[in-house]
Amino acid sequence: MSPQERTEFVQAIVELVAMIPPGRVTNYGILARAAGRPGCARMAGNILAGRYGAVSALPAHRVTASGGRLSGARAFAPGEMERLLRSEGIEVRCGKVVNYRKYLWDPIRDFIQ
Repeated sequence: MSPQERTEFVQAIVELVAMIPPGRVTNYGILARAAGRPGCARMAGNILAGRYGAVSALPAHRVTASGGRLSGARAFAPGEMERLLRSEGIEVRCGKVVNYRKYLWDPIRDFIQ
């Protein structure tokens, strides 16, 4: 990926995460695909971890690993990601979003419908 492509991907991920509605979640793979880079889920995670610049104002607590596993342990204080999701009405149990598909936000699917 060229530096220009990387910059564009970072910007696309930031914009997509900013659009995640309260009470919904998505995952790194969906974000990467929606940003035009399927297969770059790990890089999407690194973006949200701040490795490509500050992203503190984003609702990154709404981004999980595939299947709804809470994956922001390093980015959040212990229990903070779970607390934020619960405050939006999302049920979390044992580090995973319960009934994940109910809360799943896929910008490609949701914008096309």
